Amino acid sequence: MAIRERLKKDPRLVPIGINIGKNRDTSNERAYEDYLFTLRELYDLGDYFVLNVSSPNTPNLRELQMGENLGVILSEVWRFRRFKPYKPILVKLAPEISGEDMVEIAKICEENDIDGVILTNTLKVEGGGLSGKPLFEISNERIREWVKISKIPVIGVGGIFSLEDVQKKLSLGAVLTQVYTGFVYRGWELFSQP
Repeated sequence: MAIRERLKKDPRLVPIGINIGKNRDTSNERAYEDYLFTLRELYDLGDYFVLNVSSPNTPNLRELQMGENLGVILSEVWRFRRFKPYKPILVKLAPEISGEDMVEIAKICEENDIDGVILTNTLKVEGGGLSGKPLFEISNERIREWVKISKIPVIGVGGIFSLEDVQKKLSLGAVLTQVYTGFVYRGWELFSQP
């Protein structure tokens, strides 16, 4: 596995998070096998792991966020890691998830000792996903909703382009934030005081 060899050479200057999704050719019924394969291969090299069940770029992946599909993946992951050294496992959700669906997801995450959720992935649009500023308020709304229904910690993601954006997500209940699009467009300047 090429990524394993690359990670083994990493000087480990910062914590390593590994984002896992299923292969596009794997059926949803067998998706848990892809998540487990990657965990087995890389568990000793990662500091935390993200179960990505919400990328808009893999056909039918978002179906894995719901009900039995999610339950199977999380219960298999729980079984895998129960006798292993502790490493946080997070679930990354789509911005379109809300209401009763979110309540059900929270329950499944709690039943399987998930350490955190990432809110949110990109918006699904024709041909892929939309990230950046258009996602900011939608992501914020999902954070507001999640903290009312679950004590599982939230990592706030989506549309962060300033320290003020980070503070907004933290004020809504996120315990950490992630930045991607803002960093692509603004570089290290993003992390300076305004």
